[in-house]
Formats: sequence, structure tokens, C-alpha cells
Amino acid sequence: GPDAVNDVCESGYTCLTRSMASVGRVRERVELLQFLISRGADVNLYDYADWTPLHFACFQRTGSTEMISLLLRAGAGSVLEARTPLVGQNVYPDSTPLGILLHSLRDMSYEVSMSNVRGSLIALLRAGASLDRITSTGRPAEEVMRDHRGDVDEEDYIKCQELIAGVHEHGSYKRYLRAPHRQFLRFRSLLV
Repeated sequence: GPDAVNDVCESGYTCLTRSMASVGRVRERVELLQFLISRGADVNLYDYADWTPLHFACFQRTGSTEMISLLLRAGAGSVLEARTPLVGQNVYPDSTPLGILLHSLRDMSYEVSMSNVRGSLIALLRAGASLDRITSTGRPAEEVMRDHRGDVDEEDYIKCQELIAGVHEHGSYKRYLRAPHRQFLRFRSLLV
């Protein structure tokens, strides 16, 4: 029936979580994601290991910025702070989707571009992801970024680090974006 798109298979996946957990061509997987969402796939369902489609999209071996954006537009913002299980997980235990994204930096051998990580980071921050306590040890995003400094392209890494620091300083992505305009208005008021 029409609700079959959210049925769980014997392995513990829905169609959406299974498609998100697989590795393949990003374009084809984005099209599949769009199709499943158009058929009513629930973007907030957890798989058997308590990962949501957003967790998989943030894992840079299987995800992409476009997938993250599609999921967020379809309502996955409610799982921004959802954590993977602390026990029984070999990969990123007790991590938020943002934690998984930043930890993926150490796995850059998968030929993931830092510009994709940066785009994914922006999408998550725009949706309201918290920079605090993104890992099982309660570490903030800035610390996780520092762990992987030598592993990635320097220019894009610095842009990601500056973005995280700016959002942290201003309290939200929206305030961070408005900061230059507020500075301009303050400067203009001094001239009057």
C-alpha cells in the first residue's frame, strides 16, 4: 500500500534508511531520496541501530550536502540533536549528526571534498544544530575540528573553523550572518 515506503525490512531498515546507508553515485542517491520523500517516507524514523537518515547523510562516506538539505527541508530538523547509541556502536557512538559530520574529517581518505563538508556544515547550522556537546565525551564542535586539522585541505578547513567560531561567538547562524550588517550600521551611525 501507500504506507509501504515506511515498512521495516528484516535487516531493520526502511527504504529511506537503507538507501542512505549505501555507498554509490551521489546524483542517483539524491534522486532516490527525492522519490522516497515524495512518496511519504518519514525522514525522522530510526533504523535498527538508532541512526536517522540525517545521521547517514552527515557521514561523508555515504552522504552529501544536497542530501542533508533535502532531509532538512522535508522535516528532519527535529532530529538535529538526536544521538547515535553510546553502546554497541563502532562508528561515532553518542554523536549528533553534526558530530558525525565533523568526525568524518578523519575519514577523508574517501575522497570527500572539504567544500562538501562546509556546505553540509552550513546546512546544519542554518537549521539550528548545536555546536555544544556533539560527541559522547561532551566535546564541542571547535575541539573536534582541531583534532583533524592535519588531515584535510587547509583553506576549506580554515573556512569551516572560522564559521564554527563565528556562530559560537554570535550564538546562532542567523546572528552570525547579520554581524557584518550590524557592524556597518554602527559605523554609519558614528558618521552621522
